[in-house]
Parts: sequence; C-alpha cells; structure tokens
Amino acid sequence: MRVLILSYFDDWEGPKIFLQHPETKYHEELKQIPQLMNLYDKGFFTHSIKGFTSANLIFDVPSNYIRGGNELLQITVLLKDEFINTDLSKELLKWFVDQVNDIDEVYKAFYPESDEKTESKDKFVIPFYANSSKEKKGSRGKLAQVQDIFFNVFYNLPKESITIRRTDSKIFIFGLSKVGKTTIIKVIQCHQNKSTIPTFNVDISQILFNNISLITYDAPGQTKFQDFWKPYLKNLNGLVFVLDITDQSTFPQAREILHSIANKPNLRNLPLLIIYNKIDLMTPNVEKINDALGIDDLGERVCKYFLTSALTNEGVVNAFTWLTKNVLGQRFLPVDEGLGIIFSRWDEIIGLKILTTYPESIVDDPERFEIGKEKPDNG
Repeated sequence: MRVLILSYFDDWEGPKIFLQHPETKYHEELKQIPQLMNLYDKGFFTHSIKGFTSANLIFDVPSNYIRGGNELLQITVLLKDEFINTDLSKELLKWFVDQVNDIDEVYKAFYPESDEKTESKDKFVIPFYANSSKEKKGSRGKLAQVQDIFFNVFYNLPKESITIRRTDSKIFIFGLSKVGKTTIIKVIQCHQNKSTIPTFNVDISQILFNNISLITYDAPGQTKFQDFWKPYLKNLNGLVFVLDITDQSTFPQAREILHSIANKPNLRNLPLLIIYNKIDLMTPNVEKINDALGIDDLGERVCKYFLTSALTNEGVVNAFTWLTKNVLGQRFLPVDEGLGIIFSRWDEIIGLKILTTYPESIVDDPERFEIGKEKPDNG
C-alpha cells in the first residue's frame, strides 16, 4: 500500500494533514506524519512508523498571509511493509516542490476561506481543475493547481519505482571480549545503551540500515567460546572486526583472530570493516595499530578501518555506511550499468513529458523518449 500526504503547518492548529490519498484505516499512524515537522529541519529525510516507511521533504513557500513570510509544508510518500528507494523518492519529492513553487501566490491555496466564508475550514468543495482565469487567481484556483500536481504524482508513480525489495545481508562481527561489539550494534539499532554485559553466545540481530536488512552475528570474544563461531561463518556477505585501541596488550591475540577469520578461503573476498573503537578514551596511533594487526597482510580485498566511539556514537554510522555500500556493490550491478527509471506523464497539449529521471545521466537525449507532440484526436 502506498499513501501520499501533503502536510501544512497551521498557525493556530500546528502541523496537520492538508491533502491525503488514498483514505486508509491507519488513521492513528498517519496522524503522526505532520508531527515530523516538529522533529526535523527543512530538507529530505526518511522515517519509520509502525510498519510504514516514509520519505519526506519539508519545504516552504513565500506567503503574504503569515508572519515570517513563509508557509511551512511537508510532502510525504509512505509505503506499508516495504522499503523505500530513498534516492529516487528524493528526486520525485523535489519535483513536486519545484512544481508547487512555480504556482504564483501558491500560499493562497492554504486559505480557501479567503474567497468566501464557509462553515469549517475542512468543509469545502473545489473542482479538480480550475478552468477559468478568475478561478486560477483565487484561493480555490490555487488549491486546485496544488491538487493537480499532488494527484499527478500519486497516479503516475508506479509503486515499483519507489520501492526496493529488502536485501538480507549477513554480517559477522567479531573481536576479543569487551571491545564494544554489542554496544556498536545497539548504536546502529538506535537504542540508548547505558551498560552491557559480556556476550556468552552468538547474538543474532536484524537491523535495517541504508535500505539493507543486516543480519548481524555478534560473536563472543572469549577464547573458550570461539569454537561456537564456526556454524555462523557460512553464506556471509561481510565481516566486521572490532578492536579496543586502549588495550595494547591484546593486539597480538587480536591479530591472530583477525587473520584466522578474514583469510579463510570462503571469506577472503568479502568486504572487511575494521573498527578501532574507544577513541573517546585516547587518541590512537593508527600507523602502529595497523602494523600490530598486520593490515597489509590481509591481501587485495575491499577493506577499510574507521575510528569510532560506540559510547558517543562517533564514526559508527559512517563505518556501516561504507560497509553497506560495499556489500551492495558485490551483490548488485552498479547504477552506471545502464539501469534507471524514467518518471513521465501524459500532457494533453505536448504529449508524453518526462518529469524526472534517476539517475539523471540515464537519458542523454530526453526528446527521444517523448512522443505525441501534437494533441491527440478526440477519436
């Protein structure tokens, strides 16, 4: 299921839904969408609410009716039990914003009662299209134009173009005991973590990160438990090794574990993320740590280290962003292989018109894809 919502920040009532299509039974969940305007700054962001994944863009339009001179709006695409293609959704929402901003005095659309008094701000009927020039100049005419753009986005946007199938990627996280593995996972899960206890078995977590479902295997670091790792070293898509940079006495043992896992025949070609953790406690000498761990002896593979603090969250998101990009890079064709999406609509005057493409470079000559330049016959 997909839902398109335009939210508006009312000066008296606060954030509220202004346009929505279609109507759904999920009233309580959708009521939370306008409230995102209180949580996020202007711009694009994604947010999940009780089974819905949303792509949102907060923007403003110039206004003569409000103090400060701008009306605050938010356009949102929601999908139920699906994952959104954030890059494409961002392009499409930006197109909507550009079209709305092209409407002269568009702020009048949000004050329909300014044309004539009505019983309630929410009880008014307007034509889908504003036909006369007089209607187009008034508040209701402006609203009709906004509606036109709104419904064009909804009806001309195939669900498949903004959704991606969930990708399950198995990641094995290993290292010695008490280096911060479990805390790092909790950072990615966006949980507040005050204290942890040592892991005594392999904890399995599923985390949605950058549109990838990461199935993480948090392995206990104690030597006596390392035999339990073996069943979890099959069908992996990436490795994460975590080191406590503050305890140099453990570096030799850490090196042994790193190489014993990373150089296994079935794992040596996987992306390897190396996390130098606990930089909140000291500034590391990265060159010496790399030498101690024998990083140069890991062979020609996709490998990168990051400095992190699981306690303060520093560097953790950047590290896993790198990992997910490289995991995807090994599993799917890159964008520049000639794959892309064209979003277009039929215009009664000029025919098929390209609205936006993703990526932009997918179409060298847009006119080759536009047809029906003349208005079709009534028959």
